[in-house]
Amino acid sequence: MLAMSALSLWLAVGTSAPINPHVRSSLSSLMAVVDWGHAASPTFAGLVDELDRQAVIVYVEPFTRPRPGLDGATMHTIVSHGGLRYLWIGVNPQRTRERLVALIAHELQHALEIARAPEVVTEAAIDRLFERTGFNCGGACQETKEARDVEERVRDEVWPSRKRVEAPPLQK
Repeated sequence: MLAMSALSLWLAVGTSAPINPHVRSSLSSLMAVVDWGHAASPTFAGLVDELDRQAVIVYVEPFTRPRPGLDGATMHTIVSHGGLRYLWIGVNPQRTRERLVALIAHELQHALEIARAPEVVTEAAIDRLFERTGFNCGGACQETKEARDVEERVRDEVWPSRKRVEAPPLQK
């Protein structure tokens, strides 16, 4: 009986699909932010939903050493394997849930810009993409108007002084 229960549990866990299979994190607290953003912001949900349809996996991870004043970045590291491209986003997890959702949305927009360009399979190709479509924001930093617009729109959708969607508290 115990073996059957264990097998049933294993099958149930093994067959359940993640909520956001193309946007992932090694930290459950950051995935809780992504899930809350998906529920709270139509713009955020649209980004995640479109990434789910792309041949790309995006990992949202905490920064280990952010530059002063930099709370988020899309790493210009890309790995291709099995028909998928893997990208990494770094965020400062010490921000409020609402701020994190807006930051992650900004970086997911960059990931989507990369995903929409199937020829981008190297770090140099990422650099060329953002040189062509964006602008320099100091040093090696590249930015796009679209990412800034998305961040602002998501911030407006989730900020506490505006419309608020109730969600379970963030788990640590």
